Amino acid sequence: MVIPLGGGDLGPPPMPGPPPAELLPRFRKIKISLMMLILSIAAKLGAGIPLFPKNVFGQIYNVFSAVLLVIIGIFLLKDDRTFSGTYRCLVKTFCGSCEDTCAASAGVQCLCSWFFCCTIAAVFGLLPVNGSDITVVIAGFTLLGDPSKDSKTQWGLEVRSTAWTVALSVFTAATLVGLLAEIYGAYQGMKGFSELGELQAGGLMGGPMGGGDWSDEGRSTSDPYAGGGGNRLGGGRGGGGGGGPGAAGQNQPTTGAAPPRQGGFQPFAGQGQRLGS
Repeated sequence: MVIPLGGGDLGPPPMPGPPPAELLPRFRKIKISLMMLILSIAAKLGAGIPLFPKNVFGQIYNVFSAVLLVIIGIFLLKDDRTFSGTYRCLVKTFCGSCEDTCAASAGVQCLCSWFFCCTIAAVFGLLPVNGSDITVVIAGFTLLGDPSKDSKTQWGLEVRSTAWTVALSVFTAATLVGLLAEIYGAYQGMKGFSELGELQAGGLMGGPMGGGDWSDEGRSTSDPYAGGGGNRLGGGRGGGGGGGPGAAGQNQPTTGAAPPRQGGFQPFAGQGQRLGS
């Protein structure tokens, strides 16, 4: 399965560097949901394997979508001090053959993939299909309420024993925490993606042809030549190029407003007589 990272038509254009300051509160909340998701995976496996020792593969399969979300979250939070080391490890090992591509697709661009995958995982996690975590929780609490209730679930521990009750409680708590983390993460990712679009539309970040120069605080990047005037294009002093009025010995002003442009660009205007003299 391919990890759905950012880029393309689903996400914003490539944006190197950390997220803008306006999105940092959202990223902190996404970090909380990611840490909750990691804890829920560890607790769910720790309690689920003793409950179903003959179905270890099924328990690993049930947390596969959550593991995928964790990987997307690590790529999303690649600039966070907590997950930056893990991100570099993933890029250097599992993504070694496509390191440059993965590095270019990480960061803010993963916002769309994050909230979309969190939403899908939360919806399917609430469906009581056969073998899902929610069916295990329902079956366990049904037996707690009515021990005589016939259950098709094959438990690895004695039903209603202390070990079984503790393992079921931990499994239930981990399932609920995982669902809450997915819902919370989907909401924060959606809001962050919406705010990112507003920042781009307002010209506070790099446009679709740029990358968002977030390190230049206080300077608008909507104009690629902002702050340089016409000098970058050869205007101003020495930018008129041979044969203008300034080349005949007239000094051009070095301060104040630049003289207005006279019409369009005429490469041979006023030059014929000089060439003939």
